[in-house]
Amino acid sequence: LGQFVADPEYAAALERCWPRAKARAEAVLDGVKRRGCADGDVMDAETERTLRPRILRESFARELAPAARDVALRRALRLPRQSSLFPFPFLAATVRNFIGPDWSAAVADDAARLDHFATALPHAD
Repeated sequence: LGQFVADPEYAAALERCWPRAKARAEAVLDGVKRRGCADGDVMDAETERTLRPRILRESFARELAPAARDVALRRALRLPRQSSLFPFPFLAATVRNFIGPDWSAAVADDAARLDHFATALPHAD
């Protein structure tokens, strides 16, 4: 968590997910109290004070992975688009339009041929 907070992008993502975590924690606590009341068990203030921070921590922890994924995705979208600028050239194939427009046509032709052969073969039902 300390590394997240030290990075401005991650820190901003954590700030954005805090309201969702709080709302989720309140909803969970309200649901627990409501189910308890339905069974005739009323939560006292001391138990609520004890549970609230624990539920909030778990709720916030569940928001960490999506927040980190969103920041990582935004950073990945800002990566250079030329393979010569990549530190790992073998990853260049993942860059949109890296190979060029002719490649798309070749793949489409191959897919059409494969579809033709697949429909010509007898199918076992």
